Amino acid sequence: MKALLFLISLLAVRTAWSQDIEALSKLYGSGAYAELDRQCIDLLKTFPDHPEINMLYGRSLADQEQTVKAIGYLSKAAVSNGPAYVRAWSYAYLGTCYFTIDSIEKSRASLLKCVELNATKNATGYANRRISYYGFSDHYKDWEVIESKHFRFLFQDSSNVKNKTHFIEERESVFEELVARFPATLPGKIDFFVWNSTDDGVNQLGASPGFARPEELLVHCRYNQTVGHEMTHIIVHHSLHPKTKSRLINEGIAVLYDFSGRLKMDIAKLAASSSTEPISIKDMWMRGAAFDESLLYPVGGAWLGFLETKLSGEGFRQILQNQSYEAYPNRSELESLIAEFESLLNSK
Repeated sequence: MKALLFLISLLAVRTAWSQDIEALSKLYGSGAYAELDRQCIDLLKTFPDHPEINMLYGRSLADQEQTVKAIGYLSKAAVSNGPAYVRAWSYAYLGTCYFTIDSIEKSRASLLKCVELNATKNATGYANRRISYYGFSDHYKDWEVIESKHFRFLFQDSSNVKNKTHFIEERESVFEELVARFPATLPGKIDFFVWNSTDDGVNQLGASPGFARPEELLVHCRYNQTVGHEMTHIIVHHSLHPKTKSRLINEGIAVLYDFSGRLKMDIAKLAASSSTEPISIKDMWMRGAAFDESLLYPVGGAWLGFLETKLSGEGFRQILQNQSYEAYPNRSELESLIAEFESLLNSK
């Protein structure tokens, strides 16, 4: 009878734990980080070595870019006797965290350990994608690596960049200008991959080179891409920590600060002239994904340039910090600004 009662009690405890972990997982999946963190902190006071709780709390911290703090919890979960999926996701996220703070070999080892565990399709896929993004696959074995003050440049073999010294110095100079405009402290160097071939990039990355991953201090670009665009994504992100991002504002600021020397309004007017309908900034702002980049990018660059001349420095920063249309504090002022800009843009 005592044995039966013990088994029933044990089953009840396990069921309760399972329900707790499921509830925490749902909080994580919904992005409710504040509540997840609160509950994890409380539970870890009593169960400091619990694998699932350490893993979920570590991932939450990593997603919030509290990288160094996240590593402690993820490391504990990774070497625990917990389920394989817990250890795999912990190693996967450790790979990202270590990469962000320039611990390159620890990043590589963590991602490879996740792949070796092969615990879940999603965790293994996450790790394999970052092995490609971070330059850890055999594809990059002949690439030339050159480090500078703020960057780790990786040039595709037989690079089309003939004067790498000038290429690097130009980007270091733009970095300094951007940080002067948008003060930021980065946790490590920017890993800057320079591709000759778009097709090679697509085959390796699953996407065309010409993107930044600001949280990971990572750029993949074409050799002839504008100097500042992807860098601006990273600097603005770490300077202002946007609460929300919209495609129009996020890409607009990168176009505005691409350092190409091109006149943004002229380019936007040319792009708008090919549209069958007059450009609506509100529509483009709220439905950015519906517009092709050949139209949204130049219009966004001109719109941000217009706003920079019309708003105070603090007002402009607020636009970048909370990029949703609904967040603008003075609706009548915004409508007036939009009307003025659209008149300029849509005029012949």
